Amino acid sequence: MANVIAEPRPLLLGWVSYYRKAQVRITFEQLDQWIRRKLWALLWRQWKRPWTRAQNLIRRGLARERAWISARNGLGPWWNAGASHMH
Repeated sequence: MANVIAEPRPLLLGWVSYYRKAQVRITFEQLDQWIRRKLWALLWRQWKRPWTRAQNLIRRGLARERAWISARNGLGPWWNAGASHMH
C-alpha cells in the first residue's frame, strides 16, 4: 500500500502547490474523497478472501459479528470502500 500511495504523491503535491492561490477548495476536497475511496477499494481487493477481510476488519476495531457480515456481503470493492465498516 505504501508504494501505491508514494507513486502519485509528488504529482498531487505539485497540483496543490500550483493551484494553491486559486479558489478550488471544493474540487480538491472531492479529489481527496475519491482518492481515499480508491485506496480503500484497493485494500479490499488485496484482502481477497472473506476470512482475511473479516480478520483485518476485526483488527481495525470492528465488532466480530459486523466484520463477518461485511466480509461476506458479496458487494463490490467500490461499494465496500464507501461503507461505514471500512472507516
